[in-house]
Amino acid sequence: MLTEVRKSFPDDPEVLNALGTTLLLGKEPREALRAFERVLQLSPESAVSEQNVGIALNAAGQFGQAAVHLERSLELDPLLLPAATTLMNIYRRQGDDAKSSALTDRIRKTMSGP
Repeated sequence: MLTEVRKSFPDDPEVLNALGTTLLLGKEPREALRAFERVLQLSPESAVSEQNVGIALNAAGQFGQAAVHLERSLELDPLLLPAATTLMNIYRRQGDDAKSSALTDRIRKTMSGP
């Protein structure tokens, strides 16, 4: 059904996000990635769009590229916790405890305020 809607609204971010989310839940991360990348093209300064691309890349096993997008999403929105959690898991998977700890500290500091 979403595929039909996408044909009618090929550049609608909400339709593309719904399609990407559905595909991700259906264990189709590469297909989800296509939808999320289009949303990112349409809204390049969106933290959530960067996050969605990063999460899809992570699910597709492309951890290095996923980290780039997740880091960018956190630059745009330092408290985007789904992005932070996924990024911490990537750092841990890569054995980079220093980056994981630094990210945890950065989030704690941001949450506590100035």
